[in-house]
Amino acid sequence: MDADSDGKLSKEEFVALGPLLDPPMSQGSMLPLFSEADADGDGFVSPEELPGPAAAGAEGDEADEASDDGPRLADRELAAYRRVPAIASGTAELVLTLRPDVKVPRPSELSKDVGEAFQAELGKQLGLDVNLASAESVGDGGTVRSVLLMWTADAEDGGAVQATLQSRATAIEKAVEERVTGLGAPWMRGGTAELWLGCSLDFYGPGAASLPRGSKLVRKLGVQKDRQAAHSLDARAGGGAEARP
Repeated sequence: MDADSDGKLSKEEFVALGPLLDPPMSQGSMLPLFSEADADGDGFVSPEELPGPAAAGAEGDEADEASDDGPRLADRELAAYRRVPAIASGTAELVLTLRPDVKVPRPSELSKDVGEAFQAELGKQLGLDVNLASAESVGDGGTVRSVLLMWTADAEDGGAVQATLQSRATAIEKAVEERVTGLGAPWMRGGTAELWLGCSLDFYGPGAASLPRGSKLVRKLGVQKDRQAAHSLDARAGGGAEARP
């Protein structure tokens, strides 16, 4: 951190950010970044010169808030992930609020319809062939139902998926919600849908070992409405897919 509050980071202050990053970075890893970031060679790094990892650690509360959705990679970091294959996997929860006068279908039918809509739209938004591992409807029989989903996909360019998740998070969220509310099913008319989604990208292959933020990236979209349900879904998923050798 900027210990002396002079608006820039000395080499010592810059290197001290390493353990605060996610994943942490050693002194040996931070020193080359400092030399690269110190574009004018004055022995200090200004806010304009900060690379992605250090900038995230130096921005204080604003960066901490953004980190709830997962690490946000700078353009130069994203470039390192481009064309590196990855296994995309995750969990999702769609919270449906239905009109009180509609006849709610059986859980199996509701899960099937919502799951297929989710699968199709997420695949379209990410440019992936999404496989739906499971879809389960939970709720107390009232007007609010949650559909819990587990999904996977093979990504030839994992960096492109990460870039899409970073730049189009709100648009993806809205598109999936609109796809579900637009099902045309009588029980969904006049209802609403809210999405929470977690995505893990496990990079593999020759280039995965040297990636700047490691071989695993996680992003989250939306607001988690039913944390207990989502956590139980994560437990069933076994912590996500393993990276291929």
